[in-house]
Amino acid sequence: MDKPIRVAHFVGSMSLGGAETFIMNIYRKINRELVQFDFVCSKREKAYYDDEIKKLGGRIFYIDNPKMIGIYKSFKQIKKILANEKFDVVHSHIALYSGIVLMAAKYAKIPIRISHSHSAIVSNPKFIRKMYENTMRILIERYSTSKVSCGKLAAKYLYGNIGDVVILNNCIDLEKYKRIQETETIKLKERLNIDCKTLVIGHVGRFSEVKNHTFILKIAKILKERNVNFKIFLVGDGELKEQVEKEIVNNNLQENIVVLGIRKDIPEIMNIFDVFILPSLFEGFPLVILEAQAAGLPCVVSDTVSMEVELGFDLVKFASLDNINDWIDQILLFKDYSCKRKDIAEKMDNLGYDISYNVKKLYDIYSISGNGEIKEC
Repeated sequence: MDKPIRVAHFVGSMSLGGAETFIMNIYRKINRELVQFDFVCSKREKAYYDDEIKKLGGRIFYIDNPKMIGIYKSFKQIKKILANEKFDVVHSHIALYSGIVLMAAKYAKIPIRISHSHSAIVSNPKFIRKMYENTMRILIERYSTSKVSCGKLAAKYLYGNIGDVVILNNCIDLEKYKRIQETETIKLKERLNIDCKTLVIGHVGRFSEVKNHTFILKIAKILKERNVNFKIFLVGDGELKEQVEKEIVNNNLQENIVVLGIRKDIPEIMNIFDVFILPSLFEGFPLVILEAQAAGLPCVVSDTVSMEVELGFDLVKFASLDNINDWIDQILLFKDYSCKRKDIAEKMDNLGYDISYNVKKLYDIYSISGNGEIKEC
């Protein structure tokens, strides 16, 4: 074939988040002579992955935020881009608004149209919002050629059922976790001034309301009151980062909570933690819990997270956000935990959680044959 199949991924922006990292993990592994990714974003400011996307041969297109211009103008904008660029596949990651994206893709005569659910939002919408949600679900049902989800809970949220939904497990590059050496972990601990007697608690996630950093600060205050020798490392960036940093100072927790910001060495970072915490208000199948388990790391997560994240290694413990003492008890169970499971990454590979597995499944979802042609749907 003369040129690769072009896939238009619809996202808010290619910032450092779970869905975005999932896409980039795939992007790095695909055969880019066979298929190439482009991105359509509604946020125009430069994002974390933009430079890498361009380096890999991808293009970035921008549309206006639908909230600013209205659904009708947004539909026309999306349709124009898709028709002009003649994409072969549209893959939408923007939850309910995928309904508008996929309808525009149908009118632009895009043959493969995919809706992808990455999260399970817990809400009790009012009448107008409920009408919007129901309408978008109808559009997704009508105009998608494939419905994809990271897990059953996320599928039920966006589609209402899981009957014809393709469950595409979040996957990671497990080779990075298999290669970690103990000497690297020791050196990183030294650079971060972590001694062997300190309980190291980790959190990786965007500084946003859903990740519930306020709850992490409450945990820190209780641990400090109990005179526990601990440090909490917060990895990530986001709109609430400065606010959280101010709250750390206001609560006199500077010695106990360290904001590391964005890191590219997540496998190494995971290996310095004794326990990982994720007190999210809601999640689908968070990629970060796969990363933590690949490092053999015990996890305490909110019971709003899908039970599917427990892969059978007895590393994930669920706790209610209404009972902070349960969180403290679970965390302190790992105070003297010194033997991480070194065989987990290999076992996760056997279960199909390596990124290479998802590359093969996506080729099938994109209806790409072995010679790179679009198959008939």
